Amino acid sequence: MKFLCGIFAVLFFVCLKPAIVTASDNDFVNALSLYALQNGSSLMVVSKDPVPGYFSCIGDAVSVSSDGDIILVMPGEYEESLDTRGRDIMIIGADRSSVIIRYNTADYMTPVINASAGIFSNLTLIGYRESDAPVKPAAGAHAVTPDSVNDYFSGYAIHIDDDSEAGHSIIFNNCSIVSENSNCIGLGLRNHFTAGFYNCTLRSTGIAGIIYVHDADNLTFSGTDMHLVFSDNIWESYGNPYAIFATSINPFDRVELTFKNVTAYCYATNIAELYSPGNAYTGEDVRNLIAYPCSGPCTPVYGKEGRFSTVMSEMRKQTPIETPGICYIYDSSFSEDKASAAGITAVYPVYIRNPFDIPGNGWAGSASYYLTPDSCGNTLDVMNYRCVCTAMPFVQSDNMNGN
Repeated sequence: MKFLCGIFAVLFFVCLKPAIVTASDNDFVNALSLYALQNGSSLMVVSKDPVPGYFSCIGDAVSVSSDGDIILVMPGEYEESLDTRGRDIMIIGADRSSVIIRYNTADYMTPVINASAGIFSNLTLIGYRESDAPVKPAAGAHAVTPDSVNDYFSGYAIHIDDDSEAGHSIIFNNCSIVSENSNCIGLGLRNHFTAGFYNCTLRSTGIAGIIYVHDADNLTFSGTDMHLVFSDNIWESYGNPYAIFATSINPFDRVELTFKNVTAYCYATNIAELYSPGNAYTGEDVRNLIAYPCSGPCTPVYGKEGRFSTVMSEMRKQTPIETPGICYIYDSSFSEDKASAAGITAVYPVYIRNPFDIPGNGWAGSASYYLTPDSCGNTLDVMNYRCVCTAMPFVQSDNMNGN
């Protein structure tokens, strides 16, 4: 990034501000403006109030920004879908709880933020779903094309999947990210790229989980220098039993994956038809985790019996649900015959897609993802580098580093 050394200095400075910034807070605006000037950049301010020289829309500020510029967003609710791809800029909210960027993400092409680099801090990002939005059909083989993707998929709250990622990094710091449609984050990695999510709360209540990620789909951008970090996060995944959907396209790619102090609230269910056959995941079935005594740090699993739709509706109203871990919903009205006929027998919290659905040597059976030793303190054992739970003594075998 253009001024990587100053990134955390700016974030620290913003955090020092004790109260919500207002449009009249010239001292704070001037301080950021001076910082930008010293680094050869510009500061743009966005406000709901009609202040001379300020922008009324974030997108307007983005459109005239250059690498290294800072966009300060004053409190308010902004109905925008932002596209910052190809720009290495900073968008900083004056206060996370009062700076809200929201958009109807019913269509795949309209995430709240579409980005490839930069810093996003102190923001609440909401990809909302209108109550009467139709449910999109399942995509058949070869049905999805660039022209038809909106017919089958809704949008993420954050979409990061662009060749301009290569050689850059993107950071989300102190953000609340909510998706009522698809995953909170849809991420396609490129070589020489790092994506980090720090002190963030992610909540999914749509048809998908927290994150969908894949490695480079173009050999030009493949490699072993890809990094994905989640640190001091709270995950609330009530949209799909798979909190994480990780795809390996090129088994020779390598993604260094770090989970640190991630508190996860997610669910599993005996409605096995919600799960997918061909999952290459090598961890434990949730129903097996229930049977193991929690004598050490291990994934808490607690149960609820009742009609699935009713239980899920109640869970989505709570923020967060009762205790970290996996809530196993047993719906006695479900017929096991339907799932058995579909060939689906496993209940997993993670979906791993590899070439030919064959387990690999990486994290949880993946072909391209490897946990770093910094992965620890997470409520789901599969996220910890060396979990000591009886159920899953190891979560990866790394034949490259000998772990």
